[in-house]
Amino acid sequence: MSRSSQRTGKRFEQKVVAAHPLFRRYTRKSYGESAPDVLHPMVVIECKSRAKIAAIRFLEQAESYSKDGCVAWVVMKEANKRQPEWVVMMRFNDALALLEFAEEKCGLRGE
Repeated sequence: MSRSSQRTGKRFEQKVVAAHPLFRRYTRKSYGESAPDVLHPMVVIECKSRAKIAAIRFLEQAESYSKDGCVAWVVMKEANKRQPEWVVMMRFNDALALLEFAEEKCGLRGE
């Protein structure tokens, strides 16, 4: 990975960490170390910054159907897998709202 890509990734990770008070950036011993980018008591976050992400078009489609503040999700799976694991994609702010609700229920927020 080029130094420019490493710097871009690091800056994006820092922005993600700044978005929530319980997010912490994992400090790698070396860049080649395999580890999560951002830590939280309830979630592990892998950050990706790309020029284009094809699946964003799916989310935009779901959002075009969303009414009255409903949260748009895209549920995806890989075809032709025996027992495929489903994944959900949503906007970051919607995920933060869901996480903050879960934190309150689990006593991680004193608000």
